[in-house]
Amino acid sequence: MEYLVTAQEFVKISTQLFNDMRVWIAEASKDSALSASDLAMLNASMKIVERVTLKEAEEKPDTFNQTR
Repeated sequence: MEYLVTAQEFVKISTQLFNDMRVWIAEASKDSALSASDLAMLNASMKIVERVTLKEAEEKPDTFNQTR
């Protein structure tokens, strides 16, 4: 399956993912369901999403991002 999205669409998708992860983490943290290592891994994952999104948006602002 192949998806073609513009950099702008990629940023939108990434922003939604980032926002959803923040809400999910906040909710899951309420009852101490996440360990410190879980939180660290989720925060590292969010940083990866942010880094890759910025790179894609800067390097290919007017092109399609191809995912296979």
